[in-house]
Amino acid sequence: MMTWKHRLLLAVLLVVSSLVPFAAEAIKVHVIPGLIGAQDSKSKELLALDPAAAEGAATRDLLSVLKPADKFTTDMSQNVEGMVFTTVPYQTLYPYVCRADRVMLRYNWAGQYDAAGKWLDNARQPTGVEAQPIYHVEQSAVPEFKPGIAYPAPVCDQRHPVADAAWFAAPSDRDAVRSANMFRMAEDEVKSGQLVPGPCDRHGSDTCRQWILSMDDPAKILSVALCEPAISDDACYVFSFDAIDITISGTIPGRSFESIVPTTIKSIRAETVS
Repeated sequence: MMTWKHRLLLAVLLVVSSLVPFAAEAIKVHVIPGLIGAQDSKSKELLALDPAAAEGAATRDLLSVLKPADKFTTDMSQNVEGMVFTTVPYQTLYPYVCRADRVMLRYNWAGQYDAAGKWLDNARQPTGVEAQPIYHVEQSAVPEFKPGIAYPAPVCDQRHPVADAAWFAAPSDRDAVRSANMFRMAEDEVKSGQLVPGPCDRHGSDTCRQWILSMDDPAKILSVALCEPAISDDACYVFSFDAIDITISGTIPGRSFESIVPTTIKSIRAETVS
């Protein structure tokens, strides 16, 4: 019989996009985009299962890609807030980029009811899940796809990247790659004097340029978020560090799905955040 824990974890499948498919016995997983008109043998096997068997297979596979969790997180009242799981890293369609998914099982103080809807009691209980993609970029800049040019696939599995590798959150695979390329280009242009940064909050005796160059360490980026550019066709990202946000805007040709390399960095600024 399926326990409530397994059923709740199964719900992650509805929230987490692009989890490693069916890797229960895999040591290394290489994600390959599906080919139109080509159905692999594993898909045929899974689609032939009855509902109960399909649920069991998906639950088993889900548990296989979740790395062991650490401990419960708590709120300001020291009540259990959740438990964070992370999936085994897997490849994206971009060279040098690994992805994992951070999944939080949330607990809340919620009502319990009988079959007729009559309130019985309140209790802290699991109520849902949240998912967030995180990325490790082995090197930047990440190149665009060009016919006839091959790049080595990153090794993304249970042992790679290494345990202390740097990861950052981003809205999507494409945003992770675009933002990494914009960060590298912006820092290089500030360093060479091609780009004048600002405005910046005051940061001790450092000038705006010194402050931004001191943040030239992608390993310290915690998360990347989209922002509204001054010109609608531009790209804009906010890079969050411990207590600092760096905002970079620039031009990526056409903003098409394939375009990931900026042609121009228009501005970079830094501000402290509470």
